[in-house]
Amino acid sequence: RDPLVAPPVNAAHSLKRPWCPCCLHQIAGHRTGFGNPTWLETHPPASHTAPPIEELLAAGVTVVGKTNLDELAFGSSGENVHYGTPMNVAAPGRVPGGSSSGSAVSAWGLEPNNSRCWQ
Repeated sequence: RDPLVAPPVNAAHSLKRPWCPCCLHQIAGHRTGFGNPTWLETHPPASHTAPPIEELLAAGVTVVGKTNLDELAFGSSGENVHYGTPMNVAAPGRVPGGSSSGSAVSAWGLEPNNSRCWQ
């Protein structure tokens, strides 16, 4: 299996491993910052969990944190001036790319400390 190719969704569900969605997804009782510390500080914790996250939780995935993304998801490089830029493990020295770069980098446990919204 190519380590750079994501597994099918069913395989991801069966892994029963820790996982970090990006800080765009609502999780009941936790704040969602959208990559912006002011937004994070000025909005209350979510009252509900987003349906896709509920499905993953029901399948046995354990959410252990939330990961970086471009501020307010406005961007395509993965850089965030407030929280830093996740390391591109395939090409160190280059940006990881994608607005949800923190989730992409942490998907395989390559940068487990990238969960900066909460742990």
